[in-house]
Amino acid sequence: MPHRRYHIHVICADNDQLLVLDSVAIFFQARAFLTYDVSSKLPKSSLYGRQCIDSCDYALMIIGDSYGTVQKTGVSQMHLSYLNAKAKLKPLLILVKNHYQEAGISRQLQELVKLVSKQDNQIYYYDTEDD
Repeated sequence: MPHRRYHIHVICADNDQLLVLDSVAIFFQARAFLTYDVSSKLPKSSLYGRQCIDSCDYALMIIGDSYGTVQKTGVSQMHLSYLNAKAKLKPLLILVKNHYQEAGISRQLQELVKLVSKQDNQIYYYDTEDD
């Protein structure tokens, strides 16, 4: 029986939740090939994200403390990748960091969390101090 290594594209904000991303990489080391959303500062970041989502088997979205850099389109690369994964009907698992009232997260991040919560997604909440 052949051993298949799945391609998982990780949807995330650049430079956010780096320890969580490292933990995910270590967990999936022998199980899957991972790609990540790249910095929105790169001119081809949207194209790269779209191509990775097109070719991946699964998508994993990690929503932490940052919405990411807002692009000319008015949304972040993380938001664009989420919409693309949903449009492509990719199996999607979402990890959302628990935020407390005093956390002061951005309005865009709050709206994105509401959006993914309303849709029929597999969502799991985590706390970086406990999980």
